[in-house]
Amino acid sequence: MKRKHRVLGGLLCLPLAAGLGFSYLAPVLFAFWKSLYQGMGTQFVGLQNYAGLFSNRAFLLAVRNTACFWAVCVPLNLALGLFLALLCARLASRRVQALFFLPAILPAACVAALVSALLGPGGPLSFFVPQNWSAGPCSALVLALIFLWKSAGCTLIILCAALLSIPAEIGEAARIDGASRPALLLRIKLPLILPALGISAILALFNSYKVFREAFLLSGSYPHDRLYSLQHFLHNNFSNMNYARLEAASILIAAAAVLCGLLPAGLALARQKRQRRRQR
Repeated sequence: MKRKHRVLGGLLCLPLAAGLGFSYLAPVLFAFWKSLYQGMGTQFVGLQNYAGLFSNRAFLLAVRNTACFWAVCVPLNLALGLFLALLCARLASRRVQALFFLPAILPAACVAALVSALLGPGGPLSFFVPQNWSAGPCSALVLALIFLWKSAGCTLIILCAALLSIPAEIGEAARIDGASRPALLLRIKLPLILPALGISAILALFNSYKVFREAFLLSGSYPHDRLYSLQHFLHNNFSNMNYARLEAASILIAAAAVLCGLLPAGLALARQKRQRRRQR
């Protein structure tokens, strides 16, 4: 009976698998095949385009800036989202959650216009930044603040839902045993919301790609070196019609994204197996 259910489930999944393969897998395989040729021609060069990326100054600069952005902004996003989630869970107010989530749905053009009005000449916050801040290193700090402002609301909603799903009896039992609030947070709540933190981290990485729109509107295609990201590299190669390099870089970025997604998923599965073994 179980075998029949598995066969039936596999057959029902075939249309979905075919759609995903046609929409995602086939274009990726085609891009990989084209990345093995030189330019837009038919001369086969193998992995020469991939090797050229690691000697390209612009690509290495984009990788370094993107990695630094992730290393700083993603943990800050999780910390800020957790702080706001604890506050909203205590207040138990959905209006406050909606207020923090509002920046996430604002169009990039509106955000760029708002930042330009606040930090531009004569703006109320212009004395905090240099006069030509969009063309200097200060632009990276402004972009990081924009990212935190827009992405913290999504992290807040996910973590707040995870915190509210924890049974109240667990916290009450811990308080009776003499657990302090920091101990309750670090030893009970955080371990229970680890899956939600992992999902929030993956969404924060995804949202970090979307912040390129604000960076492009504020500083153009060739911003300051500290603001130059992988999205700038891809956009500029597309504009210059360097499709072979564009496809090679896209394949590497897609492979890195898959690895970043599989790593937390593997850790979560390993943790679940350990818990099942302990329960047995």
